[in-house]
Amino acid sequence: MQKSLTNEAKATSHARRLSLDLIRWVAIFLVLVTHLSPFFLGPSHPAAASLFCAAGRIGVPLFVMLTGYLMLGRDYSGDYLGRYLKRNLLGIFVAYEVWNVVWCLLSKLPGLPDLQNGFPIGFGRMAKAALLVGDTGSALWYLVLTLGIYLGLPLLSRAVAWLEGEGEGRSALRRLLLAAALYFGLLVPSAQTLCGFFGVGEELHSVLNLNLFGATVWGESVWVLYLLAGYAARRGALRRVPAAALGACLLASFGIFSGMQCLSMTAGFGSPLSYSFAPVALCSVCLFEAIDRAEPLLVRAPQAFRSLCSCVSRWSFATYMLHFWVLAALLAALRLAGLDLSALQGASWALGVLAALGSIALVHCGTILAARLLSLAKPVARWAFLAK
Repeated sequence: MQKSLTNEAKATSHARRLSLDLIRWVAIFLVLVTHLSPFFLGPSHPAAASLFCAAGRIGVPLFVMLTGYLMLGRDYSGDYLGRYLKRNLLGIFVAYEVWNVVWCLLSKLPGLPDLQNGFPIGFGRMAKAALLVGDTGSALWYLVLTLGIYLGLPLLSRAVAWLEGEGEGRSALRRLLLAAALYFGLLVPSAQTLCGFFGVGEELHSVLNLNLFGATVWGESVWVLYLLAGYAARRGALRRVPAAALGACLLASFGIFSGMQCLSMTAGFGSPLSYSFAPVALCSVCLFEAIDRAEPLLVRAPQAFRSLCSCVSRWSFATYMLHFWVLAALLAALRLAGLDLSALQGASWALGVLAALGSIALVHCGTILAARLLSLAKPVARWAFLAK
């Protein structure tokens, strides 16, 4: 079993799937939606704002499922383990430390507007984040999450391979662990989200954390479920779900939490946008599987589209790291030009949507261009942007 998993992982790494590049493109696009759309779509357009806000919540789960798809189930032994520790684990740690300092320094530049979730707060927070003894106070939380995942991947892969093997009690243990992960990672947090949404005073929380190496970030135990969902997609386990049922689950789950978000914005309900809320998780998994199933169609796409997917995928990490600063520069330029973005939030919803999409496209192109220029310095490409 372990040998077959190793061979499958090698085959996956050599036979590049366009669907995975497209998933990475969709994921980074949705991250940009999360961070940029609030500047153009406000409470005056709750329906459009809630749709954008809800869609953006799916971006990070897609990235984590990609990690499970590509890296869970590999044979982390011998020479490969050494390469993994140097290239992947050390790479993400160095990138985190570099960007922790860079973001803090850039946030001190005069003239740049303050961006929600964009900047560390002061040198003290930067120092604590560098030592991993304090929260980042910024979108760098995703790198902390990834660091925890990468620490656990070799052991989790070995555990998955052992549980999939034959032996007395393994099947029962596999079901028990999966049930526990679903209960503590999804069901209890979903009940907690619903209590907050309806204003119920009951305090609910999972008392067990099922992550092998967890991180004190949003979602907690749900991330191991996203990893396993990506692994299940690669193994074909989700192909048993009919396409019609998959599409219905995708639309229904998105409709549920985007509708709840609209109520949150208009009627004072709590926010449902938790990574561990069941409709968010279900929508994320369904979207991942739907795009992965589209591989036979994507391979027949024009070469220009395939090259574009590959380019955006290659620079997705750089886009995540740079988009706040390109956005800040764009907003500063608009202010110097005398343009007031708050006026857009009072205009028609269609104008707000067009402005949001236009800014996302502009910032996305700007980040890739900036990354390519900065990557002329090879150490920047390798350690800051993790470009291969």
